[in-house]
Amino acid sequence: MKLRNLLASLCVASVALGQTGERPYEGHKQIRVPAATRAVVEALDTLEADIWTHRIVPMRPIDLRLSPEQYASVLELGLAHVVVADDLQAVVDAEQARIAARAARDDIGWYDEYRTLDEYWVRWQSIVDANPGIASIDVAGRSIEGRDIPVIVLNGDGRTDKPVFVINACQHAREWLSPAATTFTIESLVNGYGSDPRITRLLDDMEWVFLPMVNPDGFDFSWTDERFWRKNKRMIDDRLRGVDLNRNWDINWGGPGSSSSPGSQTFHGDGPFSEPELQVFLSAIDSVGDRIVGHLDVHTHSQLVLSPWGYTRDAPADLAELNEVGEAFADGVLDATGAIYEVGQTATVLYLVSGGGSDWFYDEFGALSWTIELRPEGPITLPGFDPPPDQILPAGEELLEGTLRLAEEFTRHPADLDRDDRLTLFDYLRFQALWAERDPRADIDENGEFDAADLAAFDALFGS
Repeated sequence: MKLRNLLASLCVASVALGQTGERPYEGHKQIRVPAATRAVVEALDTLEADIWTHRIVPMRPIDLRLSPEQYASVLELGLAHVVVADDLQAVVDAEQARIAARAARDDIGWYDEYRTLDEYWVRWQSIVDANPGIASIDVAGRSIEGRDIPVIVLNGDGRTDKPVFVINACQHAREWLSPAATTFTIESLVNGYGSDPRITRLLDDMEWVFLPMVNPDGFDFSWTDERFWRKNKRMIDDRLRGVDLNRNWDINWGGPGSSSSPGSQTFHGDGPFSEPELQVFLSAIDSVGDRIVGHLDVHTHSQLVLSPWGYTRDAPADLAELNEVGEAFADGVLDATGAIYEVGQTATVLYLVSGGGSDWFYDEFGALSWTIELRPEGPITLPGFDPPPDQILPAGEELLEGTLRLAEEFTRHPADLDRDDRLTLFDYLRFQALWAERDPRADIDENGEFDAADLAAFDALFGS
């Protein structure tokens, strides 16, 4: 056995023993309530249950995790349900045993299994070392427990005057597929530069900023102590409570879709940007803020491409464009693996989210921004944020191709409105249609009016 595999197996085995020794999920159940009525949702809110169904649709099933005490309350309430998993500790034990056994083998590829935080740092460094001319990695800052938060920048020709695309992962600790697929995307871009003309052009035309591990404390904790931990490691009144980082952004902070209760999975913290992880995020993008044109916040699950707004069901001014460009991501996924991702506004397709990252990027920079919910699609037997490891590579391929399609949209000539990579009469016809519809894309001079000045401005764009 190779030394590195021996060390890895010992490391993973110790992690597994750490979780098994504490057995935090012994007696916890995953149940499915068959119909999401208003009364059912209100009853579950009082329990502060860990709801695992990302799309709560009226009269459709809801999956959730319950402690023994919470399950007793469900029985007292008389809620109709079925038990999907009777003891989630057994699920955790089986996963850790599988990881430990596979770590001892030589025939397992890096993306064939989930990886620890230390393994990620080794991988990120090796990716950058493979092509230091276009890639760099730095410590953007430190988490609440002092762990390093990485920022990886890809820039083909090194220019610092071009559009910036920001992609982050793992705001939610237990969503292990998120940093895995994001790391696959980073590695594919680096390896493709200079050999793949498409990737080469897009890395020359844009600067790519990745924060692949926003929540290192929570992620590490999900390996060593509580597999289904979602939040960061904020202590409140000497108790580990945690803050949901994706409710802590300064955009309608504290509004619907977040909670003021520290026991809730969507606890928004004491104030906007109260958490050091997000303060580090802000510092990492501070120097490029005026050039950010696109942003992705990578999560799991349900196969969704979700645009602002999350905090209100009112449509943003750019919803038509967000949906149209978001469909490019979904088309890329379909071409890559055949999977179907639904495109739409967060608050209407999923649920209300106040204090979310994609809303903030759209509001702060005017960037086209989406939350990506990776595979699997529901309903599911086990938690969707913990799919089997054979889903890592397909998820990576989907994120890569979808991201490339977005980058092509961001770098397209602004007058190429029909998206055929040519400037023709059809672009004029498309502009006239947008202008008649009072679509923000036809307000070329961005003065809030649709007049002859926009026609002249489009002529100038076309000529350029």
